Amino acid sequence: ILYGQVTEENYISIFFSFIGILLPILALLDLALDKSRTMRPKDKKTDWYYGNEKYDRKMDERADKNVLFGLEIQKSLTKENKEYVIELLKKYGLYEFRNKYPNQLSGGMRQRVALIRTLAIRPNILLLDEAFSALDYQTRLMVTEDIYKILKNEGITALMVTHDISEAISMSDRVVVLSQRPATVKNIYTIDFEMDNRTPLNCRESPKFSKYFNLMWKELEEYDKEAEKTNQ
Repeated sequence: ILYGQVTEENYISIFFSFIGILLPILALLDLALDKSRTMRPKDKKTDWYYGNEKYDRKMDERADKNVLFGLEIQKSLTKENKEYVIELLKKYGLYEFRNKYPNQLSGGMRQRVALIRTLAIRPNILLLDEAFSALDYQTRLMVTEDIYKILKNEGITALMVTHDISEAISMSDRVVVLSQRPATVKNIYTIDFEMDNRTPLNCRESPKFSKYFNLMWKELEEYDKEAEKTNQ
């Protein structure tokens, strides 16, 4: 079980060097929003956002129907919630495309539809498992920029699982590095670029970005060498 304390509006990455997913571990996470209050899945809303396009609800469903899926499942299609969804569509540039089908939207737009579908149920913690891995590099950079800004605007804590060191550094307030199987926490890095109006793209331009990257890369190489010796 992983334990961690996070403040609201944090973005945390779990980076690991092996192939696999952390669903069994994440399901047992204890996340403290502050020193006096513990965030547990059983008493607080938590939701998965899968960014891969194959997780779109239906390829033949319009965006304005797609974003209501979570509310339908929760039987929460109230007037207030529908108005909130419309507000999100307008706020993030999708309202004029609300009648479009997935094959009529760009990859970035489909990602925003998926995110708004999750935001509609007002989750306290957002869990992203390799959310951007299916995108080409340029689209991936653009989408991470969009998603980061949206989550900051909405004040949502996010926990992201990724194999991409650069992605973890540029998007996160903290990066948790895991070992190979069986996964253990090897290190936790606090990421601070000391800049106003931070975004994933401008973080990559900072001199501190390469320092974080080289530090984690070197550490992961050492872990891999240790694992090879253990397996021999």
